[in-house]
Amino acid sequence: MNRQNKLEKIIDHYGWSHQLRKLNEETYELFEAFMNYQHSGSMKNLVALAEEIADCKVLSSQFLLKMGNSYSVMERVEEIKELRHKGGCGYSATIMLLEFYEFAQEVMRIRHDAQDYYGWAVEKLYTYIASYELLAEELHIDEAVIEDVMDKKIERQIERIKKGE
Repeated sequence: MNRQNKLEKIIDHYGWSHQLRKLNEETYELFEAFMNYQHSGSMKNLVALAEEIADCKVLSSQFLLKMGNSYSVMERVEEIKELRHKGGCGYSATIMLLEFYEFAQEVMRIRHDAQDYYGWAVEKLYTYIASYELLAEELHIDEAVIEDVMDKKIERQIERIKKGE
């Protein structure tokens, strides 16, 4: 089973509402991990931050898959990252995280089946996946490390599903 199939299985098992609550929770934890790292600069807090980035990427990717987007996630993420690099948009990592936390709060208030919501939400999710990657770049966290953590987190979720949790 490839990553996409596993992500679909996870969101199908737990449901849209549950995963929205998890996205909200994980976004807060990402912001908290970032602030802890900024305060201490410790390797322990950097590792925790990488794990929270992975959590948010896993959840965001689930929603993009379920929204049936036809556009390649990675193509759009790369476009957004390139625009931010070229334009020097002036977004600090803290501002990006605050914006994403606000987005997660907004998602909790909107019915998931509202058609006019999908385009907005998909574009926001692309933007925030790009933001996670930019944050990782800014803090010199190797993307391969985040991908490895994502794979481990996905596998743990699949194992929980198999056990009936």
